[in-house]
Amino acid sequence: MKLEEQMERKIKLQGLSPNTFRTYWGYCVDYMQHVRSYNASEWRHPKDCGRVEIERWLSWLSTDKGVSKSTQNTALQAVLYLYREILGISIENVSAMRAKREAHTREVLSVGEVGRLFTQLDGVNLLVAQLMYGCGLRIGDAVGLRLKDISFDRKQLAIKTTKGEKWRFTVFPEIVHQAVRRQIQSVEVVCRCDQTQNPNGVSLPDAYRRKSPRAASSLMWYFLFPSDCLSVGHERVLCRHHRHPDHIARMIKEASERAGIMKRVTSHVLRHSYATHSHEQGVPMRTLMQLLGHADIRTTEIYVHSDEHQATAALSPLETLMANPSTMQIHRRKRA
Repeated sequence: MKLEEQMERKIKLQGLSPNTFRTYWGYCVDYMQHVRSYNASEWRHPKDCGRVEIERWLSWLSTDKGVSKSTQNTALQAVLYLYREILGISIENVSAMRAKREAHTREVLSVGEVGRLFTQLDGVNLLVAQLMYGCGLRIGDAVGLRLKDISFDRKQLAIKTTKGEKWRFTVFPEIVHQAVRRQIQSVEVVCRCDQTQNPNGVSLPDAYRRKSPRAASSLMWYFLFPSDCLSVGHERVLCRHHRHPDHIARMIKEASERAGIMKRVTSHVLRHSYATHSHEQGVPMRTLMQLLGHADIRTTEIYVHSDEHQATAALSPLETLMANPSTMQIHRRKRA
């Protein structure tokens, strides 16, 4: 069995996200290609390499490609996973190879900036952004929503997160209920069309298609944001998937530029903004941890920037000085 297939099966067996496999394998391919180029195009199996080759590759990533320390550590984690889980080889003194990351503050939009961002979006893109900000969703959580996960009566969403395949419940603000109902009507049209023209229906998780074949054509299993076209996914059949998250992310970034927001705005900024604004409105940190689906409250603390906002809200002595211009005039007279 090829290394790629072994890693894909192992990651799926451990319940990790498919995105984890794609990321890890991409770095492993880059590592093996670097080893080959360093050895005059001679192919070497990873089991015949080790710590020396890994350190050389990490140095090349840092100096030649100029990747960030975070990217460097992710690349190291990917290769270590290959050696530990697939090849059964232990690499000693791993901590010495990790790049020390500097603490940095993540971007958070103000309430006004979020409003300006929304004015530059419309249709499905606007609704996705509103759900991400209003419910604290990752972009994968938002596009992965199925109709069965939405509860209008309880005002909550059931989220099967893309990270770790965990379930959680989060808030579903009533202000977007009407827009979501209109979107569901659009999904009903897509579902009826698929029932006559697309025998495979909607994409289903894992092996659920074999367990319940009728679910693929059931409206409750359809995504809230279905793709406009059919494609082949993990089930190896042509069926209806959700909209691609990269497209939504690009629309949000372009909208921020049109809105004149002078910050690095990604789709994930909306999730950080939700956490910060909710905490400023009195939502306890423990409650936020549950709503965001974090396993450790320290992760939630990284998301929340309320304390930093309070610190910078302190009055600067320059404002006191400039508010009393007579003080400066007295000094000017003395100098004269």
